[in-house]
Amino acid sequence: MIYTDDIHLITNKDINELHMFAQKLGIDKKYFQNKKYPYYDLFGRKIRLAKKLGAQKVSTRQIKKILTGKTYGSIK
Repeated sequence: MIYTDDIHLITNKDINELHMFAQKLGIDKKYFQNKKYPYYDLFGRKIRLAKKLGAQKVSTRQIKKILTGKTYGSIK
């Protein structure tokens, strides 16, 4: 599943899923942050397009929970 807080684009699955989704959005790999918790930076029209293509909108707090695996079966 792909998630966004309107700033970051993340996945709770395989990193390849994230790269493929970013490619569909036309996001250049230079916006990929390969840190402890990998993500893409989102900006401009890409935010709306990400949600249109299926990214689930969550809060920044929920992004942190998803990335650290502390969702306990729910992202709410």
